[in-house]
Amino acid sequence: MISQMLANPMYGLVSQLGRSHQVSRQTLYRWAATGRQALEEALGHQLLPPKQNEAISLVVLTLLIETHASYRGIQTCLRELHGVHVSLGRIVGIVKEAGQRAQMWLSQQQAATPRALALDEQYSSQRGKAYLNVIDVHSGQVWATVPPVEVDGESWTLLLWYLQEQGISRLGTVSDGGRAIQEALSQVHGQEDHQRDVWHLFQVAAQVQGRLDRAV
Repeated sequence: MISQMLANPMYGLVSQLGRSHQVSRQTLYRWAATGRQALEEALGHQLLPPKQNEAISLVVLTLLIETHASYRGIQTCLRELHGVHVSLGRIVGIVKEAGQRAQMWLSQQQAATPRALALDEQYSSQRGKAYLNVIDVHSGQVWATVPPVEVDGESWTLLLWYLQEQGISRLGTVSDGGRAIQEALSQVHGQEDHQRDVWHLFQVAAQVQGRLDRAV
């Protein structure tokens, strides 16, 4: 029973074993942890073959990107749905390694023709800091993304210079009209081909409409 959980932790297995042997999920997880520890001590290494390592990394990154789960949430999903315990440190390592691979891939991308670029800020949990992103308007290609930095003209200027070094020229730019972006564009490109995006304007309009509806 425990060997099944350790060797092939498929979805629904824990529930099936619990019903068959009339024991709780918590008891099964406790037995599995004890069995895993005993085997690891006997063999001198963790019981995670290469293919399972790759599968766990894929699940971790899928949960992070598709569900925006926290690291603890990812850990809980792996334990409850797959019967696999993964430490928070390992989850952090998987995400960090994936980020490094993505940055390396991005640094190798080139644009053969001038592109229309969308500039956007995604605010992080760090006060006053945000992820800065540059996206191809038509293809959705991510030309640049940087971890949380100060939202100011200097940060955006450095990012736009980086794009120039990568050989990416602009056909035009679009943004939410933030001051930091406008300041950087005036320093690097000029704003003659810059325009406001529609989404943020509609969002503001919807907020105003919502206030009117509540007042009436």
